[in-house]
Order: sequence, then structure tokens, then C-alpha cells
Amino acid sequence: MTAPAVRRRVFPQATIPATDALADDGNVPFLTGMEWSPAYVAFLCYIFAIVTYRLPIGTASMVIALVTLPLEKRPLRFPPLLGWLVALLVWAAVGWTTTEYPDLVYDNVVEFSK
Repeated sequence: MTAPAVRRRVFPQATIPATDALADDGNVPFLTGMEWSPAYVAFLCYIFAIVTYRLPIGTASMVIALVTLPLEKRPLRFPPLLGWLVALLVWAAVGWTTTEYPDLVYDNVVEFSK
């Protein structure tokens, strides 16, 4: 009896980027191939604002990022947890309308919505 032949899977070699995209040392430059969208730039501004505290643009840049998010090429996907979070936010808004301390509850609902 002879042993069955073992077939090996041959994986293709990694693609080499075009020579004009290579730096002098043969490495790909840092920002090559990145997709720059308004939502991505606004998110980077938000990260800069909350990490460095140099500019007070955190809330404004996040609002811009969320508003420009539907302009992305890819479709938006929402996990089920986000639906439950929205339901909890609606429930908090209902609680705000029926509470004896609307000012205090309103501040907490706004913080929760952020």
C-alpha cells in the first residue's frame, strides 16, 4: 500500500505596493492608503481635544463626526445594544417629564445622551 499524497495549500505572496508609493528605504509611507472622510477627521479632532485639553472642541467635533457619518461610503450598521440604549434614553426622557426635580434629571439625561 502506498500512502496518500498530501496536498499542500499554496498561499499567494503578499502584494508589493507600487514603486512610486515606496520611500527611499523601501517602506510604505505612513499615510498612504488611508481613507480620509469628514467623519474620520472630526473623530481625530475629538481625540486630540480630549487627550490634550488644548482646544475646547470636543463636543463640536463629535457632533460633526456624528452628522457626517451617514456620508460614508459603507452602509451604517447598528448593533442590537444600540437599540436598547436608545430605549433607555427614551425612558429617561419620560422620567424627566414626570419627576419632581426636572433640573437635576435633565442634566443627567443630557450627560447620559452624550
